[in-house]
Amino acid sequence: MVVGHDAGPVATVGGRLRRGRVRVVYADRWADGNGASLAAVQSEVQGEALFLLVTADHIFCEGALVRLLAAGEPAVLIDPAPGRPSWEAGTRVRVVNGAVVAFGKHLDEPAIDCGAFLLPAQVFGRQHQAATEGDHSLAGAVTAWPRHVPCGPVSRLLNRPLSTRLSMILARLRPAPDPVSLVALAFGLAGAALLAAGQGLAGGLLVHASSVADGVDGEVARLQLRGGPGGALLDGLLDRVGMRPS
Repeated sequence: MVVGHDAGPVATVGGRLRRGRVRVVYADRWADGNGASLAAVQSEVQGEALFLLVTADHIFCEGALVRLLAAGEPAVLIDPAPGRPSWEAGTRVRVVNGAVVAFGKHLDEPAIDCGAFLLPAQVFGRQHQAATEGDHSLAGAVTAWPRHVPCGPVSRLLNRPLSTRLSMILARLRPAPDPVSLVALAFGLAGAALLAAGQGLAGGLLVHASSVADGVDGEVARLQLRGGPGGALLDGLLDRVGMRPS
């Protein structure tokens, strides 16, 4: 929990909510803008490939953050059709082909962000760059990060819906993510063997199952907050052994 203005009372309330499980970080340049709150946690999330940032003044429907965590790549929770008061007060979001390409209150776009972001470590460098240019807002930091390429139609329309639903089910059973990575590798190798033997349909189905399972391992890790550099290294290594793109 990042605090700044009225830091003492806010930190006291936060500590009472989950005593011993809430770490309080003071943003000494909080008056500059909410980008300073992002900068203050850089050392706290060091080593994480992705981390969840949630602002304190938004309310979400049940399950919204779970879906955001399952995205598996930099993502933002948006409201595509907010009411007029929310739209006027919110930060507008420009979405092109499923990818967010710009944030800002000056945009004339129907969607607004909901104050919840799944961010990569690179965002800290972008925040520093935006701050040196005089923009100390969170919107400035996330607008400046490199545009990610939206998922292709197979991934967006087939793989991701399948893997997300499987991950939601498996996460309740709390399996370790690494065995899921090994299952994905086994599917890929078996599919390759069948393709080499001329069994096109069966081989293709197993290769596709390998691709879906490759999404499940990372999603399960993030849903259980068990992601780490070791698991990411193993997943990347197995991707290359199984000839799957990262």
